[in-house]
Amino acid sequence: MQTRDQFVQELKNKLDEWNEQITKTEAKMREASGETEAMYRKRLAEMQAHADDAQKRMQELAATSSEQWDKNRTTFEEAWNDIAAGFGRAWSRFR
Repeated sequence: MQTRDQFVQELKNKLDEWNEQITKTEAKMREASGETEAMYRKRLAEMQAHADDAQKRMQELAATSSEQWDKNRTTFEEAWNDIAAGFGRAWSRFR
């Protein structure tokens, strides 16, 4: 069973990966123009919103007690999975 601290570290690692993807996509957007640039802007906004939400949730989770983690673990994990799925959908449009 994963501890709260292990889960928080996993979230930090995933956020670092997402931020790297956002940075790379921003560079591609700067090279684009017209409709392509607009599409990049829209998708980047979606990706950034999911990353911001994940950052907020991670901070909330890090501030919880071990007892709260044990009691609400499923809720935390489900929220994270929803955020990750949303980011994945936005990111997949760039592949």
